[in-house]
Amino acid sequence: MTNTSRYNPTDDIGVSYLELCVRKDLGWIARTTTNSDIGIDMTIEQVINGNGTAHYISV
Repeated sequence: MTNTSRYNPTDDIGVSYLELCVRKDLGWIARTTTNSDIGIDMTIEQVINGNGTAHYISV
């Protein structure tokens, strides 16, 4: 029997690690989705001089 599940807890671990890197290393805003889904897991907003720029990256 093959596993057809599209969710894996490893995905959440990866999202959490990316969130940490974005916040700590870049100092940018990381907004994660509140539920587990398939598709966009986080929206990242660029920050320049302590201000959000409204330039977004969806990952």
